Amino acid sequence: MPVCIKGGCGKETMTRPAKNMKAAWAWFCALALVLSCLLLAACVFLISANAETLGMGGLRTDEVLSLLMQRMGLTILTAAAGVALALLPAMALGVGVSYLLPWPIRLRVSRLGFCIEAIPAVVLGYMTMRYIAPATSNPWLCLMLSLSMLALPRLFTEFCSMFGQDDGIRMASECLGGQTYQTVLHFSLPQHAREIGLIYLGAVARALCEGVAVIIALSAFEGYETLVTGAMRAVGVGMGATAPALGLAILQAVALLPPLSIVYITIYCMRER
Repeated sequence: MPVCIKGGCGKETMTRPAKNMKAAWAWFCALALVLSCLLLAACVFLISANAETLGMGGLRTDEVLSLLMQRMGLTILTAAAGVALALLPAMALGVGVSYLLPWPIRLRVSRLGFCIEAIPAVVLGYMTMRYIAPATSNPWLCLMLSLSMLALPRLFTEFCSMFGQDDGIRMASECLGGQTYQTVLHFSLPQHAREIGLIYLGAVARALCEGVAVIIALSAFEGYETLVTGAMRAVGVGMGATAPALGLAILQAVALLPPLSIVYITIYCMRER
């Protein structure tokens, strides 16, 4: 039987699954971090023991760890900030297309988002190197804007698809005399809060693994690499690639596991709530 507490019967039984899911998320994230750190430590130990064979002869263990932490920070912060920068414009465009345009025009505009999304990443990377990099001396800002440009078309198409299903909400609000902005702010956005979070996290996961556009954008700056571009250069891929260093490429690939695992665990827990 539901437990009666202050605020209504059944409130405790309704909130208990949410609390259990939060606890499961915390345990899964902690487990993923521990396993990823152990795997990274094992890789560092094994690669240090075979440094000459794997092209790591000139780097000490503390230098390798410092390099990994620096590139991990650049990868995570620019991916999260770049997607966040594109989130609000994409959401505003999705709301405008879904709520203000008639159905035939809405369909054509949403298809336009798919066409823009099909532009190769190398083109957007070249545009960043050609136009954005000369205007700023900050590689963090340049990389963030590049990832924002990459994320915007995909976010736009996903928001158009999500808000395009709100016909029932829109008609009910119009029957009650509600304005469009009231419908969006008080009904549509609260109803889609979880989906917006899932869309954001999915875009962050894609930005964490972006390589081609990022390696082109960062070619205007020296000494700045993400984990993916560092691994690409370590195996001799990309502009300005150095001599192959398989050990460094493996370490950077393994260092990408902690942020990716946390993102996907969060996505899973949000979907299962």
